[in-house]
Amino acid sequence: MKAFERLTIEAAVHGCRESALLALVANPLVGNVTDAQALLDEVLTINRQWLTQFN
Repeated sequence: MKAFERLTIEAAVHGCRESALLALVANPLVGNVTDAQALLDEVLTINRQWLTQFN
């Protein structure tokens, strides 16, 4: 299991926005903080009714 996968699991289980951001930055398909922050903001906004642990 890769680091970004572990961070993704941690973020989902604990509702940890910081872990979610770190997971995106560590993912080779994202790779930078600016894009990761924008992506995370969009995903959490669009899916807030299902991702209540992040509220």
